[in-house]
Amino acid sequence: MKITGKLVLAVLASTALICAINGYLRARREVTAFQVDMIQDAQMLGQVFEKVFADVWLMHGQPRVLQLIADANASMSQRRFRWLPLGTTATGPDHWELDQSQTAALQQGQSVVVTARDPRGQEVLHLFVPVRVGNAIPGVLEIAESQ
Repeated sequence: MKITGKLVLAVLASTALICAINGYLRARREVTAFQVDMIQDAQMLGQVFEKVFADVWLMHGQPRVLQLIADANASMSQRRFRWLPLGTTATGPDHWELDQSQTAALQQGQSVVVTARDPRGQEVLHLFVPVRVGNAIPGVLEIAESQ
């Protein structure tokens, strides 16, 4: 009888441990999948906005592009949009900076994804999309989303 109790206790403890490990690993997979999905959504949104802003820039100029960004910020609470002149490295109110390789990628017309913490300690995904107008890249659209 004593050995049966010990055996049952050992099986229960090992089952609980396996379930806990499985739950932890599943949660990590879900978080990773969520982060990848957020990046893909932001990149798709950035590609659409890049084309729209380039067309608007050509037809109506920079002031209209800046107004569209302000309108987008007023209507969306989940994401924040910002226009940065090309070459600007200070990106936020907390003034963290893009490194040289990230700035070079933007100048070559490539998007850059950065994850950083805001002043409240919350993790924020920043996507920087260079907006090409003709042969020039006058600036970068920043799309920021809390994770």
